[in-house]
Amino acid sequence: MEPELAALIVEGQAAQARVSGWPRFERDVRHFLALPALGLPAPDPAHLFAFFFQVRRAFHFTIDHILGGSLAVARFRASVWQSIFTRDVDRYRRALAQRLHDVTTLIVGPSGTGKELVARAIGLSRYIPFDPSAQAFTEDFRGAFYALHLAAPSPTLVESELFGHRKGAFTGAVADRAGWLEDCPPLGTVFLDEIAEVDPGIQVKLLRVIQTRTFQRVGDTKARRFHGKIVAATNRDLAAEMQAGRFRPDLYYRLCSDVIQTPALETQLRDASDELGLFLRFIARNVAGEAEADALAQEAEAWITTQLGREYRWPGNVRELEQCVRNVLIRGEYWPPRRARLKPPASTTRSRSRSLRPNSSSRRSGWERGLVPRGSRSAVRCPSSRYW
Repeated sequence: MEPELAALIVEGQAAQARVSGWPRFERDVRHFLALPALGLPAPDPAHLFAFFFQVRRAFHFTIDHILGGSLAVARFRASVWQSIFTRDVDRYRRALAQRLHDVTTLIVGPSGTGKELVARAIGLSRYIPFDPSAQAFTEDFRGAFYALHLAAPSPTLVESELFGHRKGAFTGAVADRAGWLEDCPPLGTVFLDEIAEVDPGIQVKLLRVIQTRTFQRVGDTKARRFHGKIVAATNRDLAAEMQAGRFRPDLYYRLCSDVIQTPALETQLRDASDELGLFLRFIARNVAGEAEADALAQEAEAWITTQLGREYRWPGNVRELEQCVRNVLIRGEYWPPRRARLKPPASTTRSRSRSLRPNSSSRRSGWERGLVPRGSRSAVRCPSSRYW
């Protein structure tokens, strides 16, 4: 049963795939979990099976995909897990599995800490009912996540993408168009990235969506209903934004029912400094492929240790660490913006780059192979990458 569920997660075809292990699971539930002597009937096998599949997906997207073993990461994983199942998993199974779409999740933290990755983990780990007659799940979880970046320069564009529009509502609206709130199915999730950047007029409309679950297309008066879940994220200090009058307090108090804080890379490395190598090896595999991952990670770690120092704070977080690895791969060095003016002359830089090369001829050839990634960058699926 476990290999079959794992395959459904990897392939993302849960609604089309017939689960061959279902008849045995149903039989075992009715045989082993029914306690008639105590007046306890067996739990609904279909609901229990759907719940187990949700737990398996949650492990895949949180435990397996959030990298690191520091205390900060352990707390972070627990926070994401509770966002999916609450602090009482048994209560969730009994009564809340199909109710948490009404709870809006707010993800806060510095840029480059993987807020969209967390949103995907929550959205792709939602409860999906199982249909016993079809012996399949009712929906494909991978096609039910809609991400929208709200910092787009045009509020009209953001409003159209989110709510949809009616033909003629503005210049260029040549046909009626449904927005993502309308396209999102009941078991889907809409991710509103950079919520603090959104225009005040759109903030009012979002408040209405969260309060009443209804909205209108741009240029239309017909009320439409939103059935999915909303996850929002920001790297801004929302308390300061509210005090400055740029963010509506009533919208914040609709968003803050479930808040997740993403830890900065500096915090993670402070708790467990030896994990820098773990992050570097993972990034190197994505950048240069498995064959060159260890060599590239060692080169990057050597540069960081000798030039930046272990105390470097990584203001760009994991996103900056990834670019550091790419810089070391291409040029053998990485200079953060604030330290660019301290960069040594080109001749010195070249000598330092050469000093990082292994001495043996076999290791030199390995270095040379590492200068050209074996795998294409486009082959790496960033949304599913593990960045902790």
